[in-house]
Amino acid sequence: MSGPSNASTVFEKMRRIPFAIWSLAIVGVCGGVGYGIHHGQYQRQRPEPRIARIVEGLDRYQREHPTLPRTITQLSQVLPGEPWKQAGSQSAVLRNYLYTYHLIDAYHATLWATPIGKYRDEGATYLLVIRKNDYEIWKGRPLSPRDTEALTAEAIPTFAQLSMYGLERVYQSTAATPSQSGTTTQGRSR
Repeated sequence: MSGPSNASTVFEKMRRIPFAIWSLAIVGVCGGVGYGIHHGQYQRQRPEPRIARIVEGLDRYQREHPTLPRTITQLSQVLPGEPWKQAGSQSAVLRNYLYTYHLIDAYHATLWATPIGKYRDEGATYLLVIRKNDYEIWKGRPLSPRDTEALTAEAIPTFAQLSMYGLERVYQSTAATPSQSGTTTQGRSR
């Protein structure tokens, strides 16, 4: 009689193994789906600056027009297909960044890009100083909403203000690079 009870015990153990594997597989799939949903929501809410695309768009705009865009609405048209949301006469929101545009004159402007939303602290503040044929990019820590309002109201901030808020120049283009001016780096003509 010990034979059949051993066989049934072995059979019960074998039957439990697939059940345990199926259980772990179901838990793994549910966990993966849950993580994917959470990660997708995080990606949609995470601040994502479009500074490089805006610079490219402004370069195209300046080749086609004699002046810089006059309004944030005209500026938003340099990135076709992007879901800009108007946030005032000089401001618009794109991908959890508030963009504030100041046209100083026909050839000079500034564009502030400040992170907003739930993940604001994970973004950075940018200042794009735009001139007819060149630009500067300043970058710093995310600003509080009050600091954002105070600083972006200034079309041309002072170096002291930029320093106080931790912004540093990270890029400066030049109006006539060697490849554009027809000279090599030694100053000789090509």
